[in-house]
Amino acid sequence: MNYYGSTEHMTLLQEYDDRVFPQCDFSKPSDEYCPGDDFLVRCYSAVDENESTRTPYRDLNTGEVCRLYHSEELVFEWKFIGASPREATILQHANGKSYLLYYENLYGYSVLDLTSMQSVHYIPQESYETDRERFEETVIWVVPHYDPESNLLAVEGCVWGSPYTVLVVDFNDPMRIVEAGQWLDLNGSIDSESCHEINFIEWTTDALVCDTGRYSKTELFNLIEKQKRNAEA
Repeated sequence: MNYYGSTEHMTLLQEYDDRVFPQCDFSKPSDEYCPGDDFLVRCYSAVDENESTRTPYRDLNTGEVCRLYHSEELVFEWKFIGASPREATILQHANGKSYLLYYENLYGYSVLDLTSMQSVHYIPQESYETDRERFEETVIWVVPHYDPESNLLAVEGCVWGSPYTVLVVDFNDPMRIVEAGQWLDLNGSIDSESCHEINFIEWTTDALVCDTGRYSKTELFNLIEKQKRNAEA
């Protein structure tokens, strides 16, 4: 399920708009980087330092306003809630379009079609459950690597206190959300006892290469299909 856009999520967004983002200083960016092509992202940090308004676990009372510029023209803006923001990336898709893959939360991901300026968003519901018995960690996306030959996305990611891993996601349709149950974790699963460090090396003509070995694209497609069936069962 998708937490993004739920009643709880909209309430959280409103709280941050009321309490945290008014503290944002736009006089100077806290970070600036090029996500690809002729685009530039400028980030502006916000921190609520009022102890009386601090809220519980995982709400770190910080945020970031991110502005996307093209040839110095502001074309898009998004807000990141919490700590640990990651850089957005522009991906050149095999369908001829460019997409901005970015983050509004520690968990999940968002995609912006830079042609239509339409966006889709996903935050795993299980990682926002307040009932600790139902709460589940999901892999935090860090660095995506798109392969136009297979339309697969290899995502370097991590989990709190656990080794780095690589997810493989079907990115044939970037505007179709792929939920956490359909992410192929090359470590097996977050709870796997054989969890170890995996780092992305490169995409080749027929394989995904990581520092733990080569994974053929045929093998990855088969594993993703199996993952889909398990998620839908």
